[in-house]
Amino acid sequence: MVWSFDAAREILIVSPFVTKKRSLQMLQNLEPALEKNVKVIVVTRPAIDFKGRDVDALQSTLDSLKDTGISVVFKSNIHQKFAVIDQRVVWYGSINLLSYGSAEESIMRLESSNIAIELIKSIKQ
Repeated sequence: MVWSFDAAREILIVSPFVTKKRSLQMLQNLEPALEKNVKVIVVTRPAIDFKGRDVDALQSTLDSLKDTGISVVFKSNIHQKFAVIDQRVVWYGSINLLSYGSAEESIMRLESSNIAIELIKSIKQ
C-alpha cells in the first residue's frame, strides 16, 4: 500500500506494535514530511510491555525512529490503530501502521476534524 502523508503541521501515528521492517518502509513515506519540519509523533507500547519477545530489537527500532526526529510516546495497553494528519485526515482500521499486516486487515481514510479530534482525545486519556 502506498501511503500519502501530505501534512503541513503534524502527523500522529498510533500503532501498538512496531517492527523494524515496517518502520523502515513507513519512514520512506514520512521523509518528505520530516524534511518540511512537520512534527511526527508515534504512540506505541513501551518495550517493557513485550516480555518474552526480542525487546532489544524493538528498543533499537524505537531508538532509530527517535534518531530521525520522530517523537515517540509510550502508552501501555493501547489497542487503537490510526493516523491523524493535521487534525483533519484520519486513517483508521485494523492495520498496525508500524508493524506486521495481513491480507485480512483493512484501513479507511476519512476527512473529518471532528473524528480526528475525538481520536486524539482518546489516546491522551
